Amino acid sequence: MKRMIFACLVAMIIPQAGAELPSGPATKAEIAALPPLCRVKLGGSSQAEMSAAERSLGANNWLHFHHYCFAVNYLRNRLSSVRSQSDRKWMFGEIIGNYVYVLDKSEKTFWMRPQIHLEMGRVYEQMRDKGAAMGQYAQAVSFNPDFQAAYLPLIAVQRDLGDPKSALATAAEGLRRFPSSKGLKKAYLDLGGKEPFPEPIMKEAAVPRNARPQASPVTTEEGRQGSEASAELESAGKSAPDAQAESVADEVNRGCRFCPPDEIQQRWRDSFGEPVEQ
Repeated sequence: MKRMIFACLVAMIIPQAGAELPSGPATKAEIAALPPLCRVKLGGSSQAEMSAAERSLGANNWLHFHHYCFAVNYLRNRLSSVRSQSDRKWMFGEIIGNYVYVLDKSEKTFWMRPQIHLEMGRVYEQMRDKGAAMGQYAQAVSFNPDFQAAYLPLIAVQRDLGDPKSALATAAEGLRRFPSSKGLKKAYLDLGGKEPFPEPIMKEAAVPRNARPQASPVTTEEGRQGSEASAELESAGKSAPDAQAESVADEVNRGCRFCPPDEIQQRWRDSFGEPVEQ
């Protein structure tokens, strides 16, 4: 009888729906599907690679970066396998919680903030909370107005929430920065904007890499393929550990502080599964 009572108490304390939740550390297959920096953080990389990534992101940002990787792993690899509403709610909470943790603990100038806000916005849309999604997209654009990937999602939720005036203003601002964007042109016209399109603004040129302050890295995760980078570095007489470290550094050390070149931004977003429309 005591055992039966104890079992009943345990059942009340531990949600039974959680039995279907994928649990435990990320598997090798899951890690392989994550962005490059997460593969370094979670994949048992060499000390040289880890050190290069830490120098590029900043020690404090890198210290907490695994929580971003946890969020992406739940989102990319585990959410689709969860069926019950209670378990999906739990997993959404884990995803948002890990994103928020990184935002809370990282430096206020951390270059990945707009990407995190963008991803959180998409999660809130999956949760059918468009108001919260709009707030995240707006924060992404506010942090970096040259973060192209957030404009169309922000316009869409503004329109869906019955605010076409704000949606048109967002489309106009996007076109000033990305005058060749077909998606922004269409949104602008659909919302009542008229040609000629808004006058483009002049963007500051990216700071040359060798002239950029070492304390201000902003990056992309995509660049040369690791094998090509290693080959080039080794041909220059560098050791294999140094080649690996500099290959990682090349992936995360490009552009200026808040405005990397457009082609770099696109490769970076592509690596996170967020291709930029043309």
